[in-house]
Amino acid sequence: MSRELAPVNILLVGDRQGDLAALVSMLEEPGYTLLTATSGVEALGLIREEVFAVILLDVDMPIMDGFEVATFIRSLEQSRDTPIIFLTADGVDPERIHQAYSMGAIDHIMKPVAREVVRTKVSIFVDLQRKTTELERQEELLRGYVGPRHAVFRHTSLALELRAPLNSVLILAHALSENAEGNLSDKQLEFVRAIHASSSELLDMCDVMLDLSKIETGKH
Repeated sequence: MSRELAPVNILLVGDRQGDLAALVSMLEEPGYTLLTATSGVEALGLIREEVFAVILLDVDMPIMDGFEVATFIRSLEQSRDTPIIFLTADGVDPERIHQAYSMGAIDHIMKPVAREVVRTKVSIFVDLQRKTTELERQEELLRGYVGPRHAVFRHTSLALELRAPLNSVLILAHALSENAEGNLSDKQLEFVRAIHASSSELLDMCDVMLDLSKIETGKH
């Protein structure tokens, strides 16, 4: 029986209600909780209250533009590493694109936004957050189980069950990094490498548990 996908929050920020409504229509699907903000101040208020898998942020907004909002986002502990996708007007000055990346953007999408483009880019970061969350959950379980030797022995089956999905994550992360040229930004590649490192660490912990179990039963 497959595990139900963990719900994720996605924040859409822009001053035009029509643009926000179009993005909501493109991204609506089970498992996504879409929150909208029509100003930088409203967006920062939501970010202080919720954890987001990705933020789609319009660059051209009055009072506080997307670059200023991104600066505040990066200054907050809870959103320091949250992926930001900037929405920029078609034909925008390349210097502004460079500025977007320097302000912490993971990616950018030209307006008018194409449905499949935005869905594909958002799904990448949603999948990354789900995998990261699951890895952290498994790591917490393992750390709780690695204690007295009799506890390790009782939970040997857990280590065996975790090895297969962890190996799959490692293989996926390796394949992504090997084929990243032209497909992933430096920041995206950094996320992939972090997932690879975390899953590798968890596999090492599984091996420790299995080795301790062998010692416990005299099979070393």
